[in-house]
Amino acid sequence: VAGMQANQRLDEVDERVATLETNLEAMVKQVKALVSMNTAQVISGLSRKIAENSRDVETFKQHVTESFFQIRSQALARVIRSFRQRWDQILRDRTNTIAARAVAALLGFFF
Repeated sequence: VAGMQANQRLDEVDERVATLETNLEAMVKQVKALVSMNTAQVISGLSRKIAENSRDVETFKQHVTESFFQIRSQALARVIRSFRQRWDQILRDRTNTIAARAVAALLGFFF
C-alpha cells in the first residue's frame, strides 16, 4: 500500500513537472516573441527618429543656404549702391569741370 501510494505520488509529481515544463516552454516562447517584438518596435522608433533628424538637418541646411544668399545679396546691393554713388559723383565732377571749362573758354573767346 505504501509503495503504491509512493508510485502514485511520483506519477503526480511527474505530471506536475511535465505541466510546469510545458508552461515554462510556453513562457520562453512568449518572452522571445516579446523581445523580438520590442526589438522591432525599438528599430522602428529609431528609424523614425533618424528620418526626423534627417528632415531637420535638411531644413536647417536650407535655412542656412537661404540666409547666406540673403546676406550675399544685401552685401552686393550695398557694393553696387556705393559704386553708383561714387560713379555719379565722378560724373557730376566731370560734368561740372567740363561745363566750367566750356564757360571759361566761351568767356575767354568773347572777352
